[in-house]
Amino acid sequence: MFGHWYVVVILLIIALIIFGPKRLPELGEGLGKAIKEFRKATTEMGNSFRDETRPSDTATGTTYPGVAVPPVAGAATDTSSASPVTAAPPPAVVSPPEAPKS
Repeated sequence: MFGHWYVVVILLIIALIIFGPKRLPELGEGLGKAIKEFRKATTEMGNSFRDETRPSDTATGTTYPGVAVPPVAGAATDTSSASPVTAAPPPAVVSPPEAPKS
């Protein structure tokens, strides 16, 4: 960031003169906490965005929970103890929203 080491030294001396030696540790601690909170917020925001834009299994049309599968034609089945089950139509497939273009 800084091209020369003496620039950092000059900035530290100016900060020491303005804030004083007693207040500099407090300012450093506050700055460290602010950076930590900012990183945490950006990570959570990125995770939330990634979760919202990732398609789920049910949106792809591959899984339909609660829908009975009809028997295969020609297969031997024992219907003496089976209860009649009617299959509901699969839910409408909804495509995920498009990502905003920048």
